Amino acid sequence: MATPKDLNRADVERLLAAYLEEAEADGGEPTVAEFARRLDVKRPAFIYAFPDLVARIVSPPSRPTLEPSVREALETKLQRERGRRRAAERGLELYAAQIRRLTLTNAELERQRAALEADLASREGIADLRSRRPRNP
Repeated sequence: MATPKDLNRADVERLLAAYLEEAEADGGEPTVAEFARRLDVKRPAFIYAFPDLVARIVSPPSRPTLEPSVREALETKLQRERGRRRAAERGLELYAAQIRRLTLTNAELERQRAALEADLASREGIADLRSRRPRNP
C-alpha cells in the first residue's frame, strides 16, 4: 500500500477530477474511502494529507437555481403542507390525550368489575350455604 508522500499531487488531482466525473455520470455518490482505495492509500492517511481534496469529494454538488415563479410556487406549497402537518399533529395530540383518558377510565372500570365479581362470588357462596342447611320441621 502506498503512502500519500509517494503520490504526485497533480496526478491525484487529475484522478480525482476523473473520479468525480465518473460518479456524476453513474449517478453514484463519491466517497473518500473509494477514492483512497483507488489510489491504494489508507483512507485516514489520504484525509490527513489532502484535506482540500477531501472537501471536494464530500461537498454537495451545486444545485441549479430555480426561477422565482417556480420557487414561489414551491414555497407556497411547502407552507400549505406544513400547515396540514401541524393540524395533523394537533389532531394526533388530541387523540393521544383521549386514548390516555380512556385507558385510565378502562382501568377504573376493570377495578370496579373485579370488586363486583368478588362481592357477587362471596354472596353466591353465602346463598349456596343457606340452601344446603337442613330444615327443621
